[in-house]
Amino acid sequence: MSPAFYIIVSAENTPYMAWQAKLFHFSCVSRTSAVPLIFVHGGAARELDPSYADVVRMGGVVCRAGSFRASPAGDSYAARNTPGTLLSAAELCEDPNALFVLCDPDMLFVRSPTFARRLSADSTNFMDYSEPAVLGAAERLGLSGEELVARNSSLQCAVPHVIPAIIARPFAETWLDAIDVFPKRGYIDSMYAFALAALSLHLEIEITRHVITDYTPDAALYDADMIHYGYGDARWNKRDYMTPEQIERVWDPPPASDGATVYGEIARQLREAHAYYEQARSAASTAGSD
Repeated sequence: MSPAFYIIVSAENTPYMAWQAKLFHFSCVSRTSAVPLIFVHGGAARELDPSYADVVRMGGVVCRAGSFRASPAGDSYAARNTPGTLLSAAELCEDPNALFVLCDPDMLFVRSPTFARRLSADSTNFMDYSEPAVLGAAERLGLSGEELVARNSSLQCAVPHVIPAIIARPFAETWLDAIDVFPKRGYIDSMYAFALAALSLHLEIEITRHVITDYTPDAALYDADMIHYGYGDARWNKRDYMTPEQIERVWDPPPASDGATVYGEIARQLREAHAYYEQARSAASTAGSD
């Protein structure tokens, strides 16, 4: 019997992250037929952004979770919520044979991937384990800096991450500990900490190749299973849609000259998602007037 894969997304209760999670839900359901679990970190007293209500209206799953931003040193680091999502998911899962596929909200599915059935991360090419901050963190964890540098190419750990449920809790806790040994944290230090956690637990990481980024938006999709739209350009950039007023325009992106490109797929899914949610709103409105 094949193990169950649970696609989980780490988000916060902000309009900016909510529209991305809303788009992620549509992409996951329409391209893989799987319903992702969206973990929204932050105080439970605050009402959820309306985009999350749209997700729930379409049968999506939104789980409220506490914030993991605060470190033991007293500072705030948003990326601590990523292992926090894994820890929150582990608390809900009773199947030790399951696997979690941990994603960022700014990702899309092009087709249904065949995920690894073991600890894995997707390939990237910008991580440098010879950086002094990384070597210092490794030393504080009792890891060999020399081994780390030697294994640089095999520790390029981007999302999606696959983590077996049976190790999810200790892995998430060790990942948080690894983040906390970085005295000053940049965004990608959470990625380094993922690898340091695996090494601390003597776990091997399988490197997969599911994702293409929008670093070159007009590049062909080729055989990519997923898109990570973390870059953008002057034509379309996720960071241009922060406020509710700006987000109203995100669903009508500039046209793409070629639909078979990375940007072409992003634009297509934005428009499809808009139609998907608007249809549900219209149906709900009609039912309410009967």
